[in-house]
Amino acid sequence: MITRIILIVAVISTAVFAQADWEPVLPPSSYWDVNIVGAWPDSPMDIVFSGYSDTGDMGIMISADTGLTIDTLLSGGNGFTLHPTDHNTVIAMDSGRRLLETTDRGATWTTILDTCYGMAAYSGADPDVIWVTSDRIFRSTDGGASFADATGDYTGYSYNILASYESGDIAFIWEGSDIYRTTNGGINWTLVLSDSMMFESVWMMANTAADPDRIIAAYDYSVYLTDDGGDTWVASTTFVEYNWGVIADPFDADFIVLSNDEGIFRSTDWGENWEMWPSVTMADYVNNFAVTLIGGARKYYAATTEGLYKRTGEIVSEGPILTGKFPPENAWVSVDTMVSLVFTDIDGIDPSTASIEVDGVLYTISDAELSSAGDTLIFRPSTPWDDDTISVTFIGVEDVLGHASPDSGESWSFYIDKTPPVLDHREPDSGLVTATPPAGAVIIFHDDGCGTGADYWDFTDGTVTLGAYSIGVIMAGEDTIYVDFSSSGVIITPGDTTYFTFRAWDTPDIGEPNIAEFSWWILVTTGIGETELPEITRLSVLPNPFNSACRITAQCGAEIEIFDINGRMVAEILATGSESAKLSSTTASGVCRWQPDKSITSGVYLIRIKGTNAATKIIYMK
Repeated sequence: MITRIILIVAVISTAVFAQADWEPVLPPSSYWDVNIVGAWPDSPMDIVFSGYSDTGDMGIMISADTGLTIDTLLSGGNGFTLHPTDHNTVIAMDSGRRLLETTDRGATWTTILDTCYGMAAYSGADPDVIWVTSDRIFRSTDGGASFADATGDYTGYSYNILASYESGDIAFIWEGSDIYRTTNGGINWTLVLSDSMMFESVWMMANTAADPDRIIAAYDYSVYLTDDGGDTWVASTTFVEYNWGVIADPFDADFIVLSNDEGIFRSTDWGENWEMWPSVTMADYVNNFAVTLIGGARKYYAATTEGLYKRTGEIVSEGPILTGKFPPENAWVSVDTMVSLVFTDIDGIDPSTASIEVDGVLYTISDAELSSAGDTLIFRPSTPWDDDTISVTFIGVEDVLGHASPDSGESWSFYIDKTPPVLDHREPDSGLVTATPPAGAVIIFHDDGCGTGADYWDFTDGTVTLGAYSIGVIMAGEDTIYVDFSSSGVIITPGDTTYFTFRAWDTPDIGEPNIAEFSWWILVTTGIGETELPEITRLSVLPNPFNSACRITAQCGAEIEIFDINGRMVAEILATGSESAKLSSTTASGVCRWQPDKSITSGVYLIRIKGTNAATKIIYMK
């Protein structure tokens, strides 16, 4: 926790807001200390805020008309986070530190996490991903139905988190002057910004849907910026007063608003220059901001220690503003993913004027692939995507008054992953017949699309199922697996066939993964050909290799089983000595003939006497 000593000098009579264009949202007779305000950028009328009333009551409030009327969302609630696209869904923390969710604008609430000491944040890239900080870091990938520990290798204590607009696997936490980032869903946390000589702490971080790689970190006095997702950071400026709230404009990647003890500042060039924003007479402090669009103009909200304020900003456009694109730029998606373009316009869009290009083909609302729902255009491909890279260009749309969108010509691309991971190497290989039990296995795999990795596979012998963090498993990089059979619990029984199954899946940002499954078998004998065997286990096959039929010699009455390299039985013959017209038949006492049918391909096969250790490999060549 950061403790601040704030000195208010009596001569400051024009702190924070200095012009009448900032107006109170709440009636002057109602006093509220507002600590958080939020708004959906594509829902211009809705605002949500939390704080304390003049009677000391704590709660979360909601308005559907920019503050003209206000309803209680959660009595006793404190912090909250808004679902990125669903305007009925809010996650909030109650006075008992439980994390609750409503999907009906506060009519009912459900507990989704018993304890939350920090923050919750939806991923802007994947609304099903929710990050939570408490005594540990938690992550949900199913919209809050379940949470998993995402603390990973982070050993500190952070109650602050910022979810990425780029991927549901990316998030930032901060502690003191240190900022950490995960790119793999919380397995690993890497220090990306630290300066022990700052003698400052990170106060707040913000990012923007307009450019997911742009992130701002407001320290006590300093401001740091990155435009490559956190790989490199540059110092923007140093203020003379404590920083409080900061927001990166969701519609304009260059626009930042920041408040500190001196006032409100804004930058229109991504932190290269800052100017004080005129403000009204109110000697208190802005905790945070929210911004939306109304009638083509930005509407700003400010949560302050003396209430909630709003003002209208610059006119962006009278035509529809493109406020959301799906899938996001450079995302990997599954083959059945649709495209959507979300617009904000107080008058509403006219779908009959809409047109987009997908991979160079023009579509209008008269085409079956393009439809609309409210102010959203939806493109559903008539067949599953068949290209690796999909390019989308927004051609244009007007509102119902004929005002054209200013975002015409905006283009972006995303990637389709159609193929599952590939198995490059397995050891022991399928069809191995040996008298010496192998000590372990080596598996090498890769994915040519969105990628795979250490957390996206499992291996089983039918008894135990292993993963990257199982005992007896060692990972070399992201694609090579070593399994020690003894310590991992895999049991190889001499005289019996052991079947292995390895599954691997890729990691698309959106949609279902492609899953590959590989099965094979090995047989550890008790010494075929090295010791004298009972008559029933005597087994010979001639010729080997063969290209039409082979002769199998065994004790009369023996049951012969033939398996392919994947462990699938392809034939079963009883060595009784009776003649048969079947392709695979018995020709004499204890002598069988196997003549593969047309469905049998060339390859290595295992011929085995059922219920014994007698087995041999044979090669079939068409």
